[in-house]
Amino acid sequence: DQPDAALKDQVDHGTNVFVATNTFAPQATFDKNGEIVGEIDFSQHDQYVRRHSPHGMILFFNYQHSLKGPAPHLSPVWNKAHKKWLRAWFQHLAELGVDYQKFALYPIDEPGLREGLVNKYIGYAKLIREVDPKVLIYTDPVAGASLNDLKQMSEYVDIWCPNRNGYLLHKGADKLAFIKSTGKTVWTYECEGNAKHQSPLGYYRAQAWLVWHHGLTGIGFWSYCTSRDDPW
Repeated sequence: DQPDAALKDQVDHGTNVFVATNTFAPQATFDKNGEIVGEIDFSQHDQYVRRHSPHGMILFFNYQHSLKGPAPHLSPVWNKAHKKWLRAWFQHLAELGVDYQKFALYPIDEPGLREGLVNKYIGYAKLIREVDPKVLIYTDPVAGASLNDLKQMSEYVDIWCPNRNGYLLHKGADKLAFIKSTGKTVWTYECEGNAKHQSPLGYYRAQAWLVWHHGLTGIGFWSYCTSRDDPW
Protein backbone atom coordinates (compact mmCIF):
# COMPACT_ATOMS: atom_id res chain seq x y z
CA ASP A 1 0.00 0.00 0.00
CA GLN A 2 3.07 2.28 -0.26
CA PRO A 3 4.26 1.67 -3.84
CA ASP A 4 6.54 4.70 -4.15
CA ALA A 5 8.25 4.05 -0.84
CA ALA A 6 8.55 0.35 -1.66
CA LEU A 7 10.18 1.07 -5.01
CA LYS A 8 12.61 3.57 -3.48
CA ASP A 9 13.53 1.04 -0.79
CA GLN A 10 14.23 -1.66 -3.37
CA VAL A 11 16.27 0.61 -5.65
CA ASP A 12 18.24 1.97 -2.68
CA HIS A 13 19.18 -1.61 -1.81
CA GLY A 14 20.35 -2.56 -5.30
CA THR A 15 17.27 -4.26 -6.73
CA ASN A 16 17.26 -4.16 -10.53
CA VAL A 17 14.87 -7.04 -11.28
CA PHE A 18 11.27 -6.59 -10.13
CA VAL A 19 8.64 -9.32 -9.74
CA ALA A 20 5.21 -8.17 -10.93
CA THR A 21 2.40 -10.45 -9.78
CA ASN A 22 -0.55 -11.17 -12.05
CA THR A 23 -2.37 -8.11 -10.69
CA PHE A 24 -0.10 -6.13 -13.00
CA ALA A 25 -0.50 -8.26 -16.13
CA PRO A 26 -3.05 -7.14 -18.75
CA GLN A 27 -6.57 -8.16 -17.71
CA ALA A 28 -8.71 -9.81 -20.39
CA THR A 29 -11.61 -12.20 -21.01
CA PHE A 30 -12.18 -14.70 -23.82
CA ASP A 31 -15.28 -16.51 -25.09
CA LYS A 32 -16.00 -20.16 -25.92
CA ASN A 33 -14.43 -19.70 -29.37
CA GLY A 34 -11.14 -18.39 -28.01
CA GLU A 35 -11.79 -14.79 -29.04
CA ILE A 36 -10.90 -11.88 -26.78
CA VAL A 37 -14.05 -10.12 -25.55
CA GLY A 38 -13.91 -6.34 -25.43
CA GLU A 39 -10.79 -4.32 -24.71
CA ILE A 40 -7.76 -5.60 -22.85
CA ASP A 41 -7.30 -3.62 -19.62
CA PHE A 42 -3.72 -2.34 -19.42
CA SER A 43 -4.33 0.28 -16.72
CA GLN A 44 -2.56 -1.33 -13.74
CA HIS A 45 0.03 -2.89 -16.05
CA ASP A 46 1.01 0.46 -17.52
CA GLN A 47 1.24 2.13 -14.14
CA TYR A 48 3.57 -0.61 -12.88
CA VAL A 49 5.69 -0.67 -16.03
CA ARG A 50 6.17 3.09 -16.12
CA ARG A 51 7.16 3.12 -12.46
CA HIS A 52 9.59 0.18 -12.53
CA SER A 53 11.07 -0.16 -16.03
CA PRO A 54 13.45 2.83 -15.65
CA HIS A 55 15.13 0.94 -12.81
CA GLY A 56 15.65 -2.50 -14.39
CA MET A 57 13.91 -5.61 -15.68
CA ILE A 58 10.38 -6.76 -14.84
CA LEU A 59 9.51 -10.43 -14.36
CA PHE A 60 5.79 -10.98 -14.97
CA PHE A 61 4.93 -13.77 -12.54
CA ASN A 62 1.79 -15.94 -12.90
CA TYR A 63 0.71 -13.58 -15.67
CA GLN A 64 -1.44 -16.25 -17.38
CA HIS A 65 -4.05 -16.09 -14.62
CA SER A 66 -5.05 -12.60 -15.78
CA LEU A 67 -6.72 -14.09 -18.86
CA LYS A 68 -10.21 -15.33 -17.86
CA GLY A 69 -12.66 -17.45 -19.80
CA PRO A 70 -14.72 -20.66 -20.05
CA ALA A 71 -11.92 -23.06 -21.06
CA PRO A 72 -9.17 -24.55 -18.85
CA HIS A 73 -5.52 -23.60 -19.20
CA LEU A 74 -3.62 -25.28 -22.06
CA SER A 75 -6.81 -26.50 -23.73
CA PRO A 76 -7.11 -25.69 -27.47
CA VAL A 77 -9.58 -22.84 -26.88
CA TRP A 78 -7.49 -21.34 -24.07
CA ASN A 79 -4.31 -21.67 -26.15
CA LYS A 80 -5.93 -19.79 -29.03
CA ALA A 81 -7.06 -16.95 -26.77
CA HIS A 82 -3.78 -16.93 -24.90
CA LYS A 83 -1.72 -16.44 -28.04
CA LYS A 84 -3.96 -13.57 -29.19
CA TRP A 85 -3.58 -12.00 -25.75
CA LEU A 86 0.21 -12.42 -25.75
CA ARG A 87 0.54 -10.84 -29.20
CA ALA A 88 -1.46 -7.81 -28.08
CA TRP A 89 0.57 -7.56 -24.85
CA PHE A 90 3.96 -7.74 -26.56
CA GLN A 91 2.90 -5.14 -29.10
CA HIS A 92 1.71 -2.88 -26.28
CA LEU A 93 5.04 -3.21 -24.44
CA ALA A 94 6.86 -2.23 -27.64
CA GLU A 95 4.62 0.82 -27.95
CA LEU A 96 5.57 1.76 -24.37
CA GLY A 97 9.24 1.59 -25.39
CA VAL A 98 9.95 -1.54 -23.32
CA ASP A 99 12.38 -3.68 -25.34
CA TYR A 100 13.04 -7.41 -25.09
CA GLN A 101 15.80 -7.01 -22.49
CA LYS A 102 13.53 -5.10 -20.09
CA PHE A 103 11.00 -7.82 -19.31
CA ALA A 104 10.61 -11.59 -19.06
CA LEU A 105 7.71 -13.95 -18.49
CA TYR A 106 7.77 -16.11 -15.35
CA PRO A 107 5.01 -18.70 -15.85
CA ILE A 108 5.63 -21.27 -13.08
CA ASP A 109 7.25 -20.85 -9.68
CA GLU A 110 9.84 -23.44 -8.66
CA PRO A 111 9.51 -26.25 -11.23
CA GLY A 112 10.32 -29.48 -9.41
CA LEU A 113 8.55 -28.46 -6.21
CA ARG A 114 5.74 -30.89 -7.00
CA GLU A 115 4.67 -33.26 -9.76
CA GLY A 116 3.43 -31.67 -12.95
CA LEU A 117 5.02 -28.22 -12.66
CA VAL A 118 7.75 -28.97 -15.21
CA ASN A 119 5.18 -30.03 -17.81
CA LYS A 120 3.06 -26.95 -17.07
CA TYR A 121 6.11 -24.74 -17.49
CA ILE A 122 6.87 -26.29 -20.87
CA GLY A 123 3.23 -25.94 -21.96
CA TYR A 124 3.12 -22.23 -21.18
CA ALA A 125 6.61 -21.56 -22.52
CA LYS A 126 5.89 -23.24 -25.86
CA LEU A 127 3.06 -20.76 -26.43
CA ILE A 128 5.41 -17.84 -25.75
CA ARG A 129 7.94 -19.20 -28.25
CA GLU A 130 5.22 -19.67 -30.88
CA VAL A 131 4.06 -16.06 -30.50
CA ASP A 132 7.49 -14.39 -30.28
CA PRO A 133 10.72 -16.36 -29.83
CA LYS A 134 12.56 -13.19 -28.81
CA VAL A 135 10.56 -12.77 -25.60
CA LEU A 136 12.64 -13.89 -22.62
CA ILE A 137 11.40 -16.66 -20.34
CA TYR A 138 12.55 -17.03 -16.73
CA THR A 139 12.55 -20.13 -14.53
CA ASP A 140 13.64 -20.91 -10.97
CA PRO A 141 13.98 -24.71 -10.62
CA VAL A 142 14.39 -26.33 -7.21
CA ALA A 143 16.16 -29.53 -6.18
CA GLY A 144 13.17 -31.72 -7.11
CA ALA A 145 13.67 -30.99 -10.82
CA SER A 146 15.71 -33.85 -12.31
CA LEU A 147 18.49 -33.46 -14.84
CA ASN A 148 16.09 -34.85 -17.44
CA ASP A 149 13.50 -32.25 -16.45
CA LEU A 150 16.04 -29.47 -16.96
CA LYS A 151 17.02 -30.86 -20.35
CA GLN A 152 13.36 -30.90 -21.45
CA MET A 153 12.90 -27.31 -20.25
CA SER A 154 16.13 -25.95 -21.69
CA GLU A 155 14.76 -25.12 -25.15
CA TYR A 156 12.27 -22.82 -23.45
CA VAL A 157 14.53 -21.01 -20.97
CA ASP A 158 16.41 -17.74 -21.41
CA ILE A 159 17.11 -16.93 -17.74
CA TRP A 160 17.87 -19.73 -15.30
CA CYS A 161 17.64 -18.95 -11.59
CA PRO A 162 18.22 -22.27 -9.76
CA ASN A 163 17.71 -22.39 -6.02
CA ARG A 164 20.86 -21.89 -3.96
CA ASN A 165 20.30 -24.85 -1.58
CA GLY A 166 19.39 -27.21 -4.40
CA TYR A 167 22.20 -26.40 -6.85
CA LEU A 168 25.05 -24.34 -5.39
CA LEU A 169 25.94 -25.83 -2.03
CA HIS A 170 26.43 -29.53 -1.37
CA LYS A 171 24.30 -31.09 -4.09
CA GLY A 172 23.07 -30.48 -7.61
CA ALA A 173 26.54 -29.88 -9.12
CA ASP A 174 25.75 -31.98 -12.21
CA LYS A 175 22.50 -30.10 -12.79
CA LEU A 176 24.18 -26.70 -12.33
CA ALA A 177 26.87 -27.76 -14.82
CA PHE A 178 24.17 -28.58 -17.36
CA ILE A 179 22.39 -25.26 -16.79
CA LYS A 180 25.64 -23.36 -17.31
CA SER A 181 26.38 -25.40 -20.45
CA THR A 182 23.24 -24.01 -22.15
CA GLY A 183 24.97 -20.64 -22.52
CA LYS A 184 21.98 -18.77 -21.12
CA THR A 185 21.88 -16.21 -18.31
CA VAL A 186 22.22 -17.92 -14.90
CA TRP A 187 21.32 -16.32 -11.57
CA THR A 188 20.40 -17.92 -8.23
CA TYR A 189 18.08 -17.13 -5.34
CA GLU A 190 17.08 -18.25 -1.89
CA CYS A 191 13.81 -18.01 0.00
CA GLU A 192 14.31 -19.45 3.47
CA GLY A 193 11.96 -18.27 6.19
CA ASN A 194 12.75 -15.87 9.03
CA ALA A 195 14.25 -13.43 6.53
CA LYS A 196 15.01 -10.77 9.14
CA HIS A 197 16.77 -13.27 11.41
CA GLN A 198 19.07 -14.90 8.84
CA SER A 199 22.82 -14.46 9.20
CA PRO A 200 23.93 -11.21 7.53
CA LEU A 201 27.19 -12.91 6.51
CA GLY A 202 26.22 -16.56 5.95
CA TYR A 203 22.87 -16.00 4.25
CA TYR A 204 22.99 -12.55 2.66
CA ARG A 205 26.55 -11.43 1.94
CA ALA A 206 27.82 -14.96 1.25
CA GLN A 207 25.39 -15.44 -1.63
CA ALA A 208 27.25 -12.88 -3.75
CA TRP A 209 30.54 -14.67 -3.13
CA LEU A 210 28.92 -18.03 -3.91
CA VAL A 211 27.66 -16.69 -7.22
CA TRP A 212 31.10 -15.31 -8.06
CA HIS A 213 32.61 -18.71 -7.20
CA HIS A 214 30.26 -20.50 -9.62
CA GLY A 215 30.54 -17.87 -12.37
CA LEU A 216 26.90 -16.76 -12.25
CA THR A 217 25.69 -13.19 -12.77
CA GLY A 218 22.79 -12.45 -10.41
CA ILE A 219 21.32 -13.08 -6.97
CA GLY A 220 17.92 -12.67 -5.39
CA PHE A 221 16.01 -13.19 -2.17
CA TRP A 222 12.31 -14.02 -2.14
CA SER A 223 11.64 -11.90 0.92
CA TYR A 224 9.93 -8.66 -0.02
CA CYS A 225 6.73 -8.48 -2.04
CA THR A 226 4.32 -11.19 -0.91
CA SER A 227 4.69 -11.45 2.87
CA ARG A 228 1.51 -11.50 4.92
CA ASP A 229 3.36 -9.41 7.50
CA ASP A 230 4.06 -5.68 7.38
CA PRO A 231 7.56 -5.22 5.88
CA TRP A 232 7.77 -1.75 7.40
